[in-house]
Amino acid sequence: MRTVKNEVFKGDYEVKKSKFKVIITQVNSKAEVDGFLSKYSDPKASHNCYAFVIDDNPRSESFHNDGEPSGTAGEPLLNLIKKLDLSNTIILVTRYFGGIKLGAGPLMRAYNSSANNLLKNCIIEELQPGYEISITFSLSNLRLVDSVLLKYQIVAQKKFDERANYAFITTKKEITEELNPFVEINYIINKFVSQV
Repeated sequence: MRTVKNEVFKGDYEVKKSKFKVIITQVNSKAEVDGFLSKYSDPKASHNCYAFVIDDNPRSESFHNDGEPSGTAGEPLLNLIKKLDLSNTIILVTRYFGGIKLGAGPLMRAYNSSANNLLKNCIIEELQPGYEISITFSLSNLRLVDSVLLKYQIVAQKKFDERANYAFITTKKEITEELNPFVEINYIINKFVSQV
């Protein structure tokens, strides 16, 4: 699965005095889409058009024209995501009307080319099925657990109190079999992860 790197990419473009502000990022849930849109949509703009695809179970995809003529804004953005075979990606294009009507064809090209120009500068990464794992264990097993993580080249987020708490991401679920005698597994979450 291909997606844009998990950071925010921004670009500004102008077509016949209309300004197009493009923002692209990785999203992994509908909640992340909603948070992204509430943070980056500009209520003072003429239009906030977007499209996203999330490869979850089931796959989710949607677009919004925000008052632009049908087929000129959100739908071309969705088609661009699909054409580039991207998943877990959202494109938001905010338009500030410049006083010149573009017409349907030029308007569609303006949305599409502004998003495509920014996508050329985005970092695309391959995601693969993986796991987010959380474990708790006695401090007396610290060296054993660290040696297993080192063997798999895993870096964990670590917290210590009376017991150690580690959280990490991996593509190798078999690590839990090696750790099981020394740890309590708090959770294992299936998720797509970057090449690790």
